[in-house]
Amino acid sequence: MRLRLAAPRPDRAIVPVEVCAAERCWTLNVGPVWRNYIVLLSSDGDQPLNIELRSPTFRPSDFDPSNPDDRALGVMVSQAAIIAP
Repeated sequence: MRLRLAAPRPDRAIVPVEVCAAERCWTLNVGPVWRNYIVLLSSDGDQPLNIELRSPTFRPSDFDPSNPDDRALGVMVSQAAIIAP
């Protein structure tokens, strides 16, 4: 699987993102700029492959009290693709 991810937090922290599929999880360390990641997945081919991305969230208003944006934001995904070997 190829992912293009970024986590542009105000503190520029590296964010751990879990990619889970087929009862396995991989952790990607995602920074503030766009980057491509490859995760090697396997499937028996007969069953649907459910893929889940998990990341911690932050609220922009927690970093700047004058910011009215109180949304819980996580990692940004620009592309996600299953690629065949």
